[in-house]
Amino acid sequence: MAMHEIIGTDKINSICDLHVLTEEFSRAFSQSSRLSAMTPPRIMIHREEPYSVFGIMASVDFSKDLFVSKLATLVVPSSQESSFSPLRKTINALVPAYSTRTGELQALFDGAAVTDLKCAAIVAVVTGHCACPASTKLGVFGNGALAFQQVRGVLSVRTIESMTVFCREASKGESFCERIQAELAFDGQYRAETEWPNDLSDFDIICTATTSSEPLVRDAAFADHVRINCMGSHTVESRELDLREFSNPYLIVENKDTAINEAGDIHCTAIEIEEMLNANNKEMQSGLTIFSSVGDAYLDLLTVEHLISRF
Repeated sequence: MAMHEIIGTDKINSICDLHVLTEEFSRAFSQSSRLSAMTPPRIMIHREEPYSVFGIMASVDFSKDLFVSKLATLVVPSSQESSFSPLRKTINALVPAYSTRTGELQALFDGAAVTDLKCAAIVAVVTGHCACPASTKLGVFGNGALAFQQVRGVLSVRTIESMTVFCREASKGESFCERIQAELAFDGQYRAETEWPNDLSDFDIICTATTSSEPLVRDAAFADHVRINCMGSHTVESRELDLREFSNPYLIVENKDTAINEAGDIHCTAIEIEEMLNANNKEMQSGLTIFSSVGDAYLDLLTVEHLISRF
């Protein structure tokens, strides 16, 4: 394989095994393998006009002979950019993987494809541990790539009989459901809704993956045992769900320091994946659990390790 070849979605999907990667994630966190890695805070560089973000997320584990760094750009066309091509992607990302022993480039991955796979796997880990085994009803806020991967992760660990997708445009919601049915072999009932209900108590599992800067619902009713995966927009002041409205939930994060710095002090009481996996899952499955995700480069490293091992 040429060193400069970018390994994209099709190749990654052909060699990855989500169930195996989920087991590898669980084993790594259960054994506190992250302690052998070094994962510094991500670097984010912002520009206002045109609105742009340039990011670097790196992790290195000498015991795995692996150093990865996700390089990502988001460049929104300015109001004066009349020549903006609709074919140009707003977000671009690459993940080069290097040997720590030789310093040589081992592979170059499409960053979005790596993100998609790690998203599905970590959702599978958390949902598999925390969701009630009898969970059958899924609610999804959003219809983009992260929403799709969350559903992919949930379906890999729970038998879902009905799914409701909430998004602003009915046609996009229907297309999303049809894609889930076709690509993930979902044979349950589904529907798309454009109105946000305040009574969400019918759902066993809820996934959110939107760009909303305000909570999607206020003073909503949830089932006592609901399992929530929250993966969309966040700042230190807000998330898609107002976490302060929940009474004593199990709040779970990839990395507590990152969650506090990027999504607010509400995460001071959160537990990390390692603690979650070593906690009583029966107790968690009968209570309210929220996975408040902000991303972690160590998951990129585990995902890349999985992919390289399957070449």
